[in-house]
Amino acid sequence: MHIFTYLTLLWWLLPRRQRLGFLPAAWEGGQNARLGRGSNLVLLVCYHTRLVAAMIYMQKQAGFTLIELMVTVSVLAIMLVIAVPYFRDTTMDNRLASQSSDFTTALAAARSEAAKRGVAVTVGAVGNVSGQFGGGWRVWVDSNGNRVLDASETLIRQHEDLGGNTLTNLEGTNAITYLPTGFLNITPATVRTFTLCDSRTGAKGKKITINALGWPHVDPSFVCT
Repeated sequence: MHIFTYLTLLWWLLPRRQRLGFLPAAWEGGQNARLGRGSNLVLLVCYHTRLVAAMIYMQKQAGFTLIELMVTVSVLAIMLVIAVPYFRDTTMDNRLASQSSDFTTALAAARSEAAKRGVAVTVGAVGNVSGQFGGGWRVWVDSNGNRVLDASETLIRQHEDLGGNTLTNLEGTNAITYLPTGFLNITPATVRTFTLCDSRTGAKGKKITINALGWPHVDPSFVCT
């Protein structure tokens, strides 16, 4: 009886809406008036049982113990220590791959435009640092073949700077020119080589080699120093 008295007291302390949530359907809308005393006792036990179950559930959902919280924080810290460097390296690798693709796309566009227009097309660095394309590059119709973008010449496309990454021409030139034949304006036995690196030393970068026919090749196993 003491247990039923205690539970009944808790029952009436609950808001009416919450009490109705524990009532069987037979008690809603005054239907219990049509039930006998035996049925009322069954219903009383039923709603007390449901109330106890709900109280246990709410107690379990109230929060974490200190030990559980410490374990959770420790696991989260370990995951962050492992995941953050991996995420950083993955992001930087993807950035290099994207910039390498942008540069080879510019080379292909220059070769195509030179053949289509029947005139020389140049890919040149933005800026005056010898061999450095990290500040971006331009592709333009080089009508006079001087490898300088003159006011009267048509700019085909331009790429922004590489955000701190370096794209270096190992031959030290600031521009390469495609002839109307689609070939590079270099001797047949030579190539033009570019290296693309970021701030990581000893990490893999990109090595882009362009042969005399004008076709670029990307070596993804190149290690930056």
